[in-house]
Amino acid sequence: MAKVNGKAKLRRTQIRRQRSEQSEPLLKRLRKQIGLASPAIGLGFVVLAIGIVLYGPEPFPYYAGQEVRGPIHARAKFKITDEKATLQSQQDARETTPNYFDLNESLIERIQSEVIGLYTTAQSYDDSAAYQAAAAEQDEATSKNAQWRLTEAGFHELNGLVGDQGTAEFTAWVEKLVEDLKRERLVPKVTEDERGFLAKSSEVILLGAVKNDPDRIIRVEKQDEDEQETAELQIVVNNVYLDRPEDDKDVERSAASMSRTFPVTIRSAISEVLVGALQEAPLFKFNLERTRKEMDAAAASMGELQDIKYRYEEPLAKPPEFVDSTRQASSAQEQSAAPTALSNTYRLNQSHIELLRYEHDRVRQLLDGNLEEDADAEDRAVATSLRDQHYLQQAGRGALVLMVALGLVTYCGLFQDRVIRNPVRALSLALLFLIMMAVARAAHLSDIGVMFPYVVVGPVVMTAAILTMVYSQRFAIGMTCGLAVLITIAVRGDLGTLLVLTAAMAVAVYQLREIRSRHELFSTGLLNAMAAFIVGVVVVLLNGYSLDTAIKQGGSAAMASLLAIAIFFLMLAPIERIFKVATNWTLLELLDTSQPLLSRLAREAPGTFAHSLWLSSMAESACEAVGANGLLAKVGAMYHDIGKVHKAEYFAENQEAHINRHDNLSPTMSLLVIVGHVKDGIELAKEERLPRAVIRFIEEHHGTTVVRYFHHIASEKQKAAGSTREVSESEFRYPGPKPQSKETAVLMLCDGVEGAVRALPEPTAGRIETVVHTVLMERLNDGQFDDCDITLKELHRVEESLVKSLCRFYHARVAYPKPPEPSKPTDPVPVMG
Repeated sequence: MAKVNGKAKLRRTQIRRQRSEQSEPLLKRLRKQIGLASPAIGLGFVVLAIGIVLYGPEPFPYYAGQEVRGPIHARAKFKITDEKATLQSQQDARETTPNYFDLNESLIERIQSEVIGLYTTAQSYDDSAAYQAAAAEQDEATSKNAQWRLTEAGFHELNGLVGDQGTAEFTAWVEKLVEDLKRERLVPKVTEDERGFLAKSSEVILLGAVKNDPDRIIRVEKQDEDEQETAELQIVVNNVYLDRPEDDKDVERSAASMSRTFPVTIRSAISEVLVGALQEAPLFKFNLERTRKEMDAAAASMGELQDIKYRYEEPLAKPPEFVDSTRQASSAQEQSAAPTALSNTYRLNQSHIELLRYEHDRVRQLLDGNLEEDADAEDRAVATSLRDQHYLQQAGRGALVLMVALGLVTYCGLFQDRVIRNPVRALSLALLFLIMMAVARAAHLSDIGVMFPYVVVGPVVMTAAILTMVYSQRFAIGMTCGLAVLITIAVRGDLGTLLVLTAAMAVAVYQLREIRSRHELFSTGLLNAMAAFIVGVVVVLLNGYSLDTAIKQGGSAAMASLLAIAIFFLMLAPIERIFKVATNWTLLELLDTSQPLLSRLAREAPGTFAHSLWLSSMAESACEAVGANGLLAKVGAMYHDIGKVHKAEYFAENQEAHINRHDNLSPTMSLLVIVGHVKDGIELAKEERLPRAVIRFIEEHHGTTVVRYFHHIASEKQKAAGSTREVSESEFRYPGPKPQSKETAVLMLCDGVEGAVRALPEPTAGRIETVVHTVLMERLNDGQFDDCDITLKELHRVEESLVKSLCRFYHARVAYPKPPEPSKPTDPVPVMG
């Protein structure tokens, strides 16, 4: 009766404590449970998620060859340069640019020197006979020199110019000749090849001749020797051509005209000097560099004069049209005015892209507030409307992101509260989501994201895979659905984008439930890629696009999904370290009996090792019956008793027959030895750096249960000593904690029922079932399952699985007949000695 009253008193104390805690304000209770770090991380996640979604200008959403539906209208008024007309006007300007020539000063100096040579030679002889005799003595080549070309009359003319007066008169004649030469319009013909190509053009463009050829307009440039600047520009008509040196008519005519300055007697000699010089070199040299420079300047002066203006809402791209030739019309003009669209879908060409890019840049300019001062009322109204619409869209996106992000934080707190309680895990999860959103947003802002919008499947699939491995399928699918919504908003996607993301994510979560071999890994990647491809193709086809576009977009989704799975498996080791979890590959490695701890357990505590092997099989089957992680439970069962290696002989499964070390110990000391194997096991596990998920099995497989055997002995000794004080169960309980997961709860039941069934003298099926149910109800009534999410229905399935496993182990055996006892001989057998 006293025991019942003590339990009732303890229960009332717990109820009062719970009521006092519930009377505290909600914020204070939350602060006690989760602190301030996790709420701060959640708030930071919400703010940064909004920032990522709203960051950056909208990318140019078109590319050449893109298939679009319906016409694309101008969102603002703008104008562009008519490149074709502008190029034509620049070409015309180049063609009409005159040719520039420079006076051949060296030729002038040569003619001047040869003419003066006539005078000096005539002055060097006394009479004509001596001059002619000297000329006759010259060979054929020398006789062609200018100083030997004078006739007898010419010799007397020049020889008679003596003294300063004669020299001055001849000098005046020469100066007049030079002036006439500089004014003479003997300009060579310039061909198209001589005008040359564009000096700085990447393309070879042949400049055409002047349209008015042969009446070509030219510029003759005369250089001032002192200042080296243009002194005079003459506009002349180029009606005199020197196509070839042997064309003498124009030269002779010009030479005869210019020689009239001199006396008649020497005109022929002067004319011969002029003809010989002008046939060898042009009087004016073509200035190619100056001509090209003027041609470029003329083209540049045209500017961007040819503009095409586009109005607001004017179609910039639209489906192609055709005229129905079978339609009856009163006139060809009426029929041509009635086009019909071939299809609502069409592909953008390069002309469309250039035009749409102009429009896109203009809209960005208006959104940035860069409006011209002379803008009209329509421009200002459109700019205001665009900005208002943009701000409203951004506000709507921000509000939607806020709601989804808060929903993710709430979902995380409801279904994975250990993340909220652990700031490091909360920060890791927040960073994971923010990084994936940033990657998706960066892809959307790039050309790849424009051409292949479904590449954002990659971040969603990778996140789904990580959360499935780290936490659970339910948590992964809920959280990744929220991430899919956030990424859809970030990339300005539609319902089709969300469907592709969620389909790929769901397949990844389902397939990654339990991967234990390379074959399963390969099939997971293929199935995930196939799902992304099929859904992507279907969504694009439903939107009215062609099959090749659907295949291209579906293929991009499949490749992104496959790449995400590959990257995920390459990053498994860093993921395990960051989140401090054990994946299936790590668990499979820990099952190897050559692991140091398992090898030591088998060597130093063989009974415990056999016990762990049996429990690993039972726990795996029971966990799979309730949808828990059977592999994790199997590994946990193998390591749950590794602390017994320190004092293996104190545990029944390792004791030799009839030797019990506890016979010489008090119940309290025995309790310390038994309970100590939990603490010793935790220390050994930490030394070997076992995953935290495995260490939990060592901590929780006994929970806070009572060590019944030694509690009973202590109670009996207390009675034998004549004491009336009852031994409290709390003094003989394990320190805990209670099981926090289904897997550790199942292992607790396996450990309890295995020892109880092993103690049965005759473990029949009925007795096994009774023992299993008794142990389960005892643990349930003791509150050992209060901290885990296992249900009564699942406990019933665990009970059924344990009964089956135990019955298979303790199955009935056939009673073999005993061999007959040997008959005793009547006479002793003689021994031969």
